Amino acid sequence: MSIIFDNKQKSFILQAKNSTYIIKILRDKYLSHIYWGGKIANPAVDQIENSTSRCSFSANPDEDTSFSLDSVPSEYPAYGNTDLRMPAYQIQLENGTRITDLTYDSYEIIKGKPKLKGLPAVYTDNDREADTLFITLADPLIGLKVILSYTVFSDYDAVIRSARLVNNGNSRLNVLRALSMSVDFDHSDFDMLSLSGSWA
Repeated sequence: MSIIFDNKQKSFILQAKNSTYIIKILRDKYLSHIYWGGKIANPAVDQIENSTSRCSFSANPDEDTSFSLDSVPSEYPAYGNTDLRMPAYQIQLENGTRITDLTYDSYEIIKGKPKLKGLPAVYTDNDREADTLFITLADPLIGLKVILSYTVFSDYDAVIRSARLVNNGNSRLNVLRALSMSVDFDHSDFDMLSLSGSWA
């Protein structure tokens, strides 16, 4: 299987053909992006994890003053919950508030890649070609759930991402921003290749 949950390291390890993608659950509730790069056969997540100390101006989500989401590479960052960077999603409640507190709820790993209803998407011919991880984040106060989907193909170096927002609450939610993914990198020395045209 190309996706496993390592309970000891509290980490999801996604193995593509020649690359590895790692997500760690911090403090039993926050998802942190740990690694995306060349394949690591048996990753020691604690040694890979880039531990950054809290800046003096960063707020804390709980009573531990040494921890701030502003200095953690978040897997799906929220607006207004001590992370001052660009959020991956933002919603507005009927009362005008835009602050949410999504935390880790559950996960599921399945064979294959389910279709995205009503949307064009990459697909598989049979379930042996890929594995898919669903991670559910929840804000029980407002009834919002976000299901993050990761598909890893056995023969390719690709991680297919999507996010689905589900309103299980009693009030309407206005979606202001919803990205398929957000990735923090520890440097900015990249080249970007882009094709011009109407597709963008």
